[in-house]
Amino acid sequence: MSRGEPSDVGIGLGVLALVVPTLVFGLFTIATTEQSTGTTSGSVQPARPTSTSPEDGRESATGRVVYEVTGSEGVNTITYGRDGATNRATGTELPWSEEQRITGGAESYSLSVRNGQNGGEVTCEITLDGEVLARNTADGPHTMVTCNGDTGL
Repeated sequence: MSRGEPSDVGIGLGVLALVVPTLVFGLFTIATTEQSTGTTSGSVQPARPTSTSPEDGRESATGRVVYEVTGSEGVNTITYGRDGATNRATGTELPWSEEQRITGGAESYSLSVRNGQNGGEVTCEITLDGEVLARNTADGPHTMVTCNGDTGL
């Protein structure tokens, strides 16, 4: 073999360098997909109504979502949102609620509440068109209560 010509070992290493990352990426994608199909905390029920998206034929939630917090005292922080986008309210008096119109595409909703220093009972609830997606209660100073709801789509 003369200088400048690829050897069999060099070609084999080159092919291996292309195949191994592809396999690792494929296995990672499969593992990530399996993990994302787990359940959420809180009481979760499938909600309706739904509509079919003309672009891809998948169903998507439509209607009105209400995030609600009730309790005996004011709370320190409320964080709420859908599909990973969050909003925050601080130093909030109870009861508190936020209503949002859903025009499609949202599948998961979250509401987290940190109780104030005076404690007391605090309850979070997420509803979609009047159907409860999640409800949880906590009691005590600086406790955290979380609701996670999924449309099941």
